[in-house]
Amino acid sequence: MKRPASIVLPLLLLTLTGCGPTAVRDDTGAVATAGTVDAFSVALGDCVSEGGAEASEEVVEVSQVEVVPCAESHDSEVYAVFDLADGEFPGDEAVMGSADEGCYGAFAEFVGAAYEDSTLDFGTYFPTEESWNGFDDREVVCLLVDPAGPVTGTLKGAAR
Repeated sequence: MKRPASIVLPLLLLTLTGCGPTAVRDDTGAVATAGTVDAFSVALGDCVSEGGAEASEEVVEVSQVEVVPCAESHDSEVYAVFDLADGEFPGDEAVMGSADEGCYGAFAEFVGAAYEDSTLDFGTYFPTEESWNGFDDREVVCLLVDPAGPVTGTLKGAAR
């Protein structure tokens, strides 16, 4: 069975100052002009480039994300967003497991094919202990990735 990519999403807002142009969203909330957003501003349907999910088992802390209009070439696409249950921080392994499980569960509905039958992969942004305790962060972001390389347009319903 394929192992999905995992990416950590902590809050490191101090690193955002002077990090390039800020993305512009249209009236519907879709990215209209490419640029950076802080990691907590990544939204369902966003297409991510540079610093997005890559098919890897390496855990990387992310504080800002480069988003682009989905009509442009991008590395990943946000296909699901959900919150983990409140309570004490359950530990890194439990958070990663819950993130993977939730993203796996949303995969087939978005792609139109079961994860095991798909050529696509997914990665996750998930809370760290610091963001969980310091900022009440419970959000998991699921990112669809094509291991063959960047894509243009959405992979929703790609059934591959």
